Amino acid sequence: MRRVRHDSTQSDTVTRDRLAVIPLISLVLFLITSAFAPLNRIGEVILDIVLCVALGAAAVELSARRAMRWPAIFLAVPTAFVLLLSTFHPARPLVTANWALVTIAFGFISANLFLYLGRPGRITNGRLYGSVSLYLMIATVFYGLFNLLETLNLASFRVNSLPAGSAVSKHSLLYFSLVTLTTLGYGDIVPLTQQARVFAAVESVTGVLYIAITVARLVAAYKATDRDED
Repeated sequence: MRRVRHDSTQSDTVTRDRLAVIPLISLVLFLITSAFAPLNRIGEVILDIVLCVALGAAAVELSARRAMRWPAIFLAVPTAFVLLLSTFHPARPLVTANWALVTIAFGFISANLFLYLGRPGRITNGRLYGSVSLYLMIATVFYGLFNLLETLNLASFRVNSLPAGSAVSKHSLLYFSLVTLTTLGYGDIVPLTQQARVFAAVESVTGVLYIAITVARLVAAYKATDRDED
C-alpha cells in the first residue's frame, strides 16, 4: 500500500514538474520574441499573440490545482479573447480594457503561484521552474500596467532617443519593465507622470524583495527537508 502511494506521489510530482516548465518556456519565448520581432505593427501583433500563449500556459499550470481551476478559466478565457480582439481591432477603449485585463490576469496568477511556492515541502524541479516563472511573470504584470498607463496618457513614458511626445512601443515597455524589476535602471526610458514613477518604483522594490524572500524560502525548505531525512 505504501509502495502504491509512493509511486502515486512521485507520479504527481513529475506531472507538476512538467506543467511548471511550460509557463517558463512560454515566458522566455515571449522575451525572445520581443528581441527579434520588428518594431512595427506586425511585430506588435506577433508579440501580443505570444503573450496570449504565455497567458494560456500560466492559466493551465494554475488550473492544475482544483481550487483554482474555474477561476483560472474564467479569468484567462475573456482576457485572451480581448487581447486578440484588441490586437486586430486596436480601438482605444478595447486596448484599455485589454491591458487592464492582462494586468489583473497575470497579477492573479502571480499571487496564487507565490502562495503555492511558499507552502512547506520538498524543493522539486517544479518549484524551481515556478520560482523563475514567477519572476518573469511579475515583469509581465508591470508590462501590462505600463501599457495601460501609456494608453490612458501618451506622455507617461519617454524614450530619450525619440522626440518628446512620441509613442512608446510595447517592445520598449517590456524592456523597461525588465530593467526596472532587476534594478538595472539604464535611464534610456524614463517615467514622466506621477503614476508611472510610483509604479516603476514599486516594481523595483518588488524585484528586490522577491529575490530576498525566494532565497529565504528555498533555504528554509532545504533545511526542513534535511532535518526530516535525518
